[in-house]
Amino acid sequence: MDGAVILSSDGDRIKRANVQLIPSPTWPTQESGTRHRTAERTALHTGVPVIAVSESQNTITLYVEGRAHVLEQPSAILARSNQALGTMERYRNRLDQVNQRLHLAELHHYTSVIDVVSVIQREEMLRRVGESIDGDVLELGKDAKQIRIQLSELRGDNDRERQFIISDYLVTDGIPTPEEVAAALAAISDLDDKSLMKAANIARILGLPPTDEALDEPVIPRGYRTLSRIPRVQKFLMDKLIGTFVQLDALLAASQEEISAVDGVGSLWARHITDGLARLRG
Repeated sequence: MDGAVILSSDGDRIKRANVQLIPSPTWPTQESGTRHRTAERTALHTGVPVIAVSESQNTITLYVEGRAHVLEQPSAILARSNQALGTMERYRNRLDQVNQRLHLAELHHYTSVIDVVSVIQREEMLRRVGESIDGDVLELGKDAKQIRIQLSELRGDNDRERQFIISDYLVTDGIPTPEEVAAALAAISDLDDKSLMKAANIARILGLPPTDEALDEPVIPRGYRTLSRIPRVQKFLMDKLIGTFVQLDALLAASQEEISAVDGVGSLWARHITDGLARLRG
């Protein structure tokens, strides 16, 4: 009835217009209309995205990688995104509270399993809401500038903080490897929302006792979270320090000379680190 427009791979040029698409009828489709059925089969046949525009239904449908996505009106997306940002802001405020409580507990040697679990839960909740907004930002394009700024501000360093808290408390022989940290984060991400709120599930992933009684048991961090609060201290330097002192308590008790003696640290970094630890303890 009307032909297709074929764009270049970068989307900058029209390569052909008024093209009749005739994909193989063997490709499966759930669509009933001729245009949408052809679009879905063409996307499956070619492996490239296909957009079908329906004036009568006032819809735009994107077919890609075996999925069909109907674009929404920008006003509806904006309303949903703003509501999600409000939820994310509440999560961020709560996360900041439990994060600060954990930080103080780490510095004053009274950290418990439930303190750690509470931070991990809220970091994951924040990540999930942020991901739900990512799709809206992509769909809105240039209209999402303000949302993109707010999203970035609310996220902060959440991804980095998630890695450090796992590195601090994951039960392993020695310093956790990047693969072990990634596996633990993936296991947490795989929990559904209801399972995420059960503290025992997080404790089990960390390798800690998953019982209600054990949630009040003390745990000792390695020190990644604390060292990350000192400006310019890179991950490789953290690994050297924690590889030597093993636990945050020992690092806090170490003298500048003992820190300086760690391979690759030196006197300048040792002074910077001891001064930073002193400031954090107040």
